[in-house]
Amino acid sequence: MRYAFVSDIHANLQAWNAVLDHIHEQNITQIINLGDVVGYGPSPKEVLDSVRKHSQISVIGNHDAVCGGRMDTSFFNKHAHAVIKWTQQQLDDEDVQFFSDMPAEARPTGASFLVTHAEVVDPLKFSYIITEENAEKNFAACEDQLIFIGHTHQPGIFVLDQYGDITIDNPISVTLDSDKRYIINPGSVGDPRSSDIVASYCTYDSETRCLTYHRVAFDTDAYRLTLKASGLEEEPYFIRYLDAVNAHTQSPPHIRSLNTEIAGKPKIDLMPERPEPPTQKKGKAGITITLLLSSLFIGIATWITMSHLSKNDTATIDPAKQPISTEEKQPTPASLPVIKKQVPSPKRIVNIPPTTNFPVARYIRIVGRSQYPLHFAEVEVYSNKSNIALAKKATQSSTQYKASFASRAVDGVTKGSVGAKLAYTRVESPKQPWWEVDLGKDHRIEAIIVYNRQASRKLRGRLNGSYIILRNEAGDTVYRMPQTVIPSSGLIKAPMRKK
Repeated sequence: MRYAFVSDIHANLQAWNAVLDHIHEQNITQIINLGDVVGYGPSPKEVLDSVRKHSQISVIGNHDAVCGGRMDTSFFNKHAHAVIKWTQQQLDDEDVQFFSDMPAEARPTGASFLVTHAEVVDPLKFSYIITEENAEKNFAACEDQLIFIGHTHQPGIFVLDQYGDITIDNPISVTLDSDKRYIINPGSVGDPRSSDIVASYCTYDSETRCLTYHRVAFDTDAYRLTLKASGLEEEPYFIRYLDAVNAHTQSPPHIRSLNTEIAGKPKIDLMPERPEPPTQKKGKAGITITLLLSSLFIGIATWITMSHLSKNDTATIDPAKQPISTEEKQPTPASLPVIKKQVPSPKRIVNIPPTTNFPVARYIRIVGRSQYPLHFAEVEVYSNKSNIALAKKATQSSTQYKASFASRAVDGVTKGSVGAKLAYTRVESPKQPWWEVDLGKDHRIEAIIVYNRQASRKLRGRLNGSYIILRNEAGDTVYRMPQTVIPSSGLIKAPMRKK
């Protein structure tokens, strides 16, 4: 059978109709609604009637639960609260009863998957699954191989392999492995929270096990007209984002991360504050004060950084090559711009005295422990204080995990947090997984830096017990660096000294 999974339509009739037309072109057997039919948008009645007509299975979302009298709005912010109160006035008794009877989770007849809106652990608590730790708890709460969820408005897949490792992927199309388990989020139809404002849903073929994501454009101008005609004063996030981008294209606002938005609020359903661009007009005094404060801040930050580095003269910072972090902070007060400069993890280069004797090698290999996968964000190899591993040929002991290739550890992306593209390798016991970069010829090796996985303590510990081997063009081992404990910072610095 071929299934279409839709979620978080949020009373957006234009997006829903566009997705519905697209679904009808996909030879779909069943449409499954993962919840939040209403809320935020101006067409709750029309969308609900259409969803009831076209979807074979629906589970309840938190906005639906409020309309069905099964949840209060105490955890909603003021924007979501105002819209849901208006929404309740647009629905009749039959609609309310539909939401009241809607199940929190379902396992369709003949299907081998579970569907729910937010989580498996406690479906009516509506907590978010956004980290590997969240996913681990939900995998443990059921035995289903496939779990389809919504709620975060972010398309993506959590993959649990037979080793117990959880990784995150965001593919366009993938064939699901029968040896793995998956938590699959199709994204949002009616309230996209990404920089490209399109409706998102996914399809799944139970015979071929092919999962495909679809991104469908919809008429935002028509949506604006419907919103204006409804009398709703609150706008959904994607409209406010578009307005801010159109008004200030030279500095578009950054979409706030769900990790930040839901921290400490397991039930909260968020409509983020309007992304305010920086104020364009300032008096001379205001500009002068701003410049003085900025200079003072930069001076203090520089002094602190240099003071810290002076205590450890093995590291310097190369700002031009710093990885850009997408992890976002809490919004600034209303009197300040919402846009915040991201603070990247500093790029560290090991300084080695020129008089040191260094090993000469062509191949740099990282060897892991038996039975455990080996994964990390980036490997840098320094010669003459320059990273010579970047974009070089890399190989690994296994490529079973199709979403991660050996070359990703020499692609210049040193970020080791959730969602980073990591090198990932493994072999079956009792062999040891390994990753290797070929530098093309022999080089004097001054230092090796490995950027570890940072998002999960469990995954970060996979590098513990690994070691590094250097071989020259003749194949001789010229250096072996044992490494038993990997620091929690995720950064391994291995200056090379030939004894």
